[in-house]
This record gives sequence, structure tokens and C-alpha cells, in this order.
Amino acid sequence: EFRRVLFRSGEILEVNGLRGGGVYSFAYLVLGPSASFVAVSSILVDYVLTAVLSTVSAINNGTSFLGIGIEVKYILMFAVIWGITFLNILGIKENAKFTFWIFILAAFVLVNLILGGLMNFDAGATQKLGEGVNSFINDFKLGNILDSYYMIIIGVGSCILAYSGIESVLQTASLVKSWKEIKKAYLFLALTVGIITPLVGLLALTSKVDPAVHSQDLITQLGSIVHGKMFGYVVGGIASITLIMAVNTAMVASAELIEKIAEKYNYIGLIKLNKRQSLYKIHIMNAAFYSFILVITGG
Repeated sequence: EFRRVLFRSGEILEVNGLRGGGVYSFAYLVLGPSASFVAVSSILVDYVLTAVLSTVSAINNGTSFLGIGIEVKYILMFAVIWGITFLNILGIKENAKFTFWIFILAAFVLVNLILGGLMNFDAGATQKLGEGVNSFINDFKLGNILDSYYMIIIGVGSCILAYSGIESVLQTASLVKSWKEIKKAYLFLALTVGIITPLVGLLALTSKVDPAVHSQDLITQLGSIVHGKMFGYVVGGIASITLIMAVNTAMVASAELIEKIAEKYNYIGLIKLNKRQSLYKIHIMNAAFYSFILVITGG
């Protein structure tokens, strides 16, 4: 149903000659300027969180077996953010073919991770799963549903954000000619978000890995348990690469979205391009803000 609504929204934008801008363009068209700023603020918060959390997670996954100190991690986090920034300033954006092969490799690793997790699904894992199910049921039986209400909101919100991400990135970054061309992307996302993600999460949370100790490298530790430490290195490396790509995606998409707003309100100085056709001012502004968030949250 949600996909159907998004398809209809894309069709409406196309009929009115609007390409790109995603949520912002649709809100501006239907609800006017004030509501559009609420929409754009919401999606920009998502982009900021995606970039910063992906940076932290990329470093923690990639260095989970190295035992390095927080100071070195800070340096690596800033290196990721500003490295992606300078690549975008140079005009080096995502390459679709490179992205495709990275995710093919990631899919291969994930399939092996899932198979290994299923093969190691023992009596202890079954007991943990049963305890989790019983806890969920008791929230309804004992009248404590409000205690779990925020988890329902997170679940629904995450799915909406994932679908919105596909729409915003593909259309805002002008990677497709029409909204109709992203149907397969929605289907692929439904399979991954709806099946693969919860399955990997279930296997990780019912494994021998302690989530309290390994909250930031849970999947990496699962990989080392099911197929050995070398496979854990591979999982950590793949996780870092894909998460760094997520930082790039958030930065590119937020820059394109800010560009749409600047065009509409005639902030030409902000969207002035460099010789490589890059929105360098916006990229630098984003990187500075991401770095600020890292500092005030202690990484």
C-alpha cells in the first residue's frame, strides 16, 4: 500500500513538471511553502543521522578486531566525512556499476552469514528466541503495550525512511528518467528490509554474542562465530564499505535537496558550482555540521 502511494506521488510530480526534490517538492505542490519546510526539515534530519551514524558504525565495524583507542577512531571518523566531502567537491559521485558490484559482494557475504547462522542455531538460540517472543506477547497480556509503543514507531518509521530513501536518492540525484523506473528498486528494498534484515538481526540477537558488549559490531562478531575470525574480518570490511557509501549517499542527496530549495528561493550564491560542477559550498557546510554532531555526541 505504501509503495502504491509513493508511485502515485511520483506520477503527480511528473504530471506537474517537477523532477527531483522528493518529499519537499510534493509537500510544496500539495500543502504549500510552510508545510514543505516541515517536510524538508524532517528528511534533512534523516540525512544527517544517516551520515553520522553510518560513519560511526563504519569505523566501529572496520576496527572491531584491532583494539584501537577512541582517539584514533575519532581521526578515522573525521577522515571518512571529509574524505567523502572532498571526493564530492572534486565531482566524483557514486558510480552505478561500482555500487552494483559492491552490493553483489555484500549479498554473497550476507547469504553465507545467514546460512552459517542457521547452521549454528542451537537450543540456546531457540531459548533466547522463545524468551523474546514471550516478552512481546506479555506486553499485550499484561497491559504494557505503551512500553513497546516506541519500538512500533521505530519499526514503521524505519520502513518509511527506507522507501523514502530510494525515492529521494534516485529521483533527487537525477539517476532515473521517470518514477516508473524505480519499481524494481522498491521490490528489492521490500525483500531486503522485510526479510533479510530481520533474519540477520534474529540470528545475531539469538547467538552467543552479547549485544550489550558488541552493540556497534554485532553482525561482525556473528560472522566470526559462524565462519571463523577471517570471515568476521570480511563482514567488518564489507560493512565499513557499504556504510561509507551510505555517508556519500546522504551527502549527495541532502546537497541536491538543499539545491532545490535554494533555486526556489533564489539563494544563488549557495548553489554556485565549481569547475567540476559540484555543489562545493553545500558539501563543506554538511561536512562541518556532521563533524559538529560527532564532537557534541562524543562519537
